[in-house]
Amino acid sequence: MLARHTGPGKYFPSVDGLRAIAVVTVMIFHLLPAAMPGGFIGVDAFFVISGFVVTRSMLRDLDQPILSFLSAFYSRRFRRIVPALFVCLAITVLISEAVVPSAWLSQTMQKTGRAAFVGASNFVLAFQDDGYFATRSAYNPFTHTWSLAVEEQFYLLFPLLLFSFSKIMGERGSLRVSLAVSAMALFSLIYCAFVSRIQPSVAYYMLPSRFWELGTGSALALSYQRFAAPRKAVSEGLALIGMLLIVVSLCFAREDAFPFPWAIPVVLGSAILIFLSASESSSIILRMLASRPFVFVGLLSYSLYLWHWPVYTLMRWTCGLNTPQTYIIALALTALLAFLSYRFVEQSFHKSRLVGTLSNRRTVGAGLVTSVLGVMFAIGVHAFPAVFSFTTVQRHHRDWYPDFITDDPDTGNCRVEVQNAGAGHTALIPHDCRRRAPAGRLYVVGDSHADAYHRMLQLYAAQTGVRIDIFAMGGCPWAPVFEDSSAQSVACTAFKKTVLEQLTTTSPPHSTVFLASLRVPRLSDQFGLDEKQTADLTTYLRAREMPGMDEAKSLIRTLGQAGLTVIVDLPKPVFQAPPYRCSDWFNRENPICSAGLSVPRTKMLAYRQPVVAALRSLGSPGQVIIWDPFPVLCPPAASCDAARDGRPLFFDGDHLSGYSNTLLLDSFTKALSLGADFGHNQAVSSPLS
Repeated sequence: MLARHTGPGKYFPSVDGLRAIAVVTVMIFHLLPAAMPGGFIGVDAFFVISGFVVTRSMLRDLDQPILSFLSAFYSRRFRRIVPALFVCLAITVLISEAVVPSAWLSQTMQKTGRAAFVGASNFVLAFQDDGYFATRSAYNPFTHTWSLAVEEQFYLLFPLLLFSFSKIMGERGSLRVSLAVSAMALFSLIYCAFVSRIQPSVAYYMLPSRFWELGTGSALALSYQRFAAPRKAVSEGLALIGMLLIVVSLCFAREDAFPFPWAIPVVLGSAILIFLSASESSSIILRMLASRPFVFVGLLSYSLYLWHWPVYTLMRWTCGLNTPQTYIIALALTALLAFLSYRFVEQSFHKSRLVGTLSNRRTVGAGLVTSVLGVMFAIGVHAFPAVFSFTTVQRHHRDWYPDFITDDPDTGNCRVEVQNAGAGHTALIPHDCRRRAPAGRLYVVGDSHADAYHRMLQLYAAQTGVRIDIFAMGGCPWAPVFEDSSAQSVACTAFKKTVLEQLTTTSPPHSTVFLASLRVPRLSDQFGLDEKQTADLTTYLRAREMPGMDEAKSLIRTLGQAGLTVIVDLPKPVFQAPPYRCSDWFNRENPICSAGLSVPRTKMLAYRQPVVAALRSLGSPGQVIIWDPFPVLCPPAASCDAARDGRPLFFDGDHLSGYSNTLLLDSFTKALSLGADFGHNQAVSSPLS
């Protein structure tokens, strides 16, 4: 029995039903990962469907000259993709700029958004520090555009390959073309297996390791008509197998083994169901997929996919997304926006007479111009945060950001040049000083908390004329004492080795090293309460030994032998909520803020006491200056607060703000001057500490 011929324009409703399953699994996973741990496999089903659908659309024009063939294909893709994508991205850029402050948690957001307009967001995401399943990805409203970027890159390259194959192999070479595409897909799968082990983010986000999924759909589109439609009993069995393969991936896919090998079952299952749909087979599962509810959701699937992620992410940034009520609101808002997008953007452009009168080449040109305009729009919005942002952080950025550069601090002595020397090295170089600077340099080494002293250090350099070199790597503390270096990354170890060698071999005489790092375990991160911490702050560190003491003493000894004076900061207060996310009317009720922006002073003193005792015993008199910023940040009162007089003292749960940097300048200057006046053997601290 020969298969019934179905031309490139034939519509298969059950394929839209498969789209519905794909988008619903993705939406549930992104909303409640625990409810559907493998829901991310919906994207892989989309890839197979896209490969099948777009290849069938290309077959109708393969007899045309190459320019006509390409312009016809790209015109259809632009009409399908660009209008809804542009509207979604433009609105998301505006809202995210309005409610999301610039911070570590939103670090790649703007770059991803700009790249999404031109189908390149997967490049941004593949080469950042985090993978798809990392916390920061969940707070980037453009993360989901990576899959659209993969498809757009496939659309850019594959038509050229298909046209070339068809011309080389002749009109009767469709089977050979299918075999060629299948071979490319196989090579892509082998590459995916290899790169999944060594560069999982690249494997997840990039086209070469995903081509086999799109290629499976393409090979199916090129060859399915050569096969007979299975008998009903066989169709029932194959449809069941196809659905079970999808369920297997859905239930057992592991984040650390994806896309290889756990994308294989969903790709095979999707290909089976698409083949049965295209061959017009009959089965209960296919009839279910072709039913009105499934087809309706499938038709909305593109808009649902576009809008669900920005809705979820921007709710996480504002009111929160972790209660049944917020889940319902998120789903309802997504459905509403998707319907509006489908009805008034997708369908309007599809039915527009004006768009219909444009030639294919003009449509492609308009699409390219629209993409470029989108990038320019995003750049323009991002360039004026004070105009578009509603956040107090952006509107009072000098108070919040400690690394805000002031070209000429009003100190009456020096102008400070800020040089980014790369590799975590920032140099603060005084010029045109009215008074002669003291001998030596100040070196500041540590984790992100060293960078968080930037404003204070710049003001100190301007005031004294001392050159300051800051060497900082996030998550790479120096002498934290409450932990050793065993858990530190290879990059951190290499960074510390390089910096220490430079300090001990090239430092001029009379230089000082400021070891600035997180000194007690943080109670929260920018994305939530640290659940590893005990609720009883007064006993947490008392029960711990100080495994980093020997390492810290060795560091102090090494620096001392090189003739360097060492200053160490005692622990600052830490908080259970990030102030920068809890200081606006639209985010104060976020559950992340429920712990409040203050902590009892007595508890905080008790919490840090074991670390304070350990730090005081680090070096003998003459080796170490102990500086305590705590009394300035938390003077005697009932509580330590993250703000004072309406101005922030802390940016997040443990990093200083720009305002508190200015408050600490006198205390820091006194610590260094007392060390110099008294032979570097005085501990500068409060008796209350």
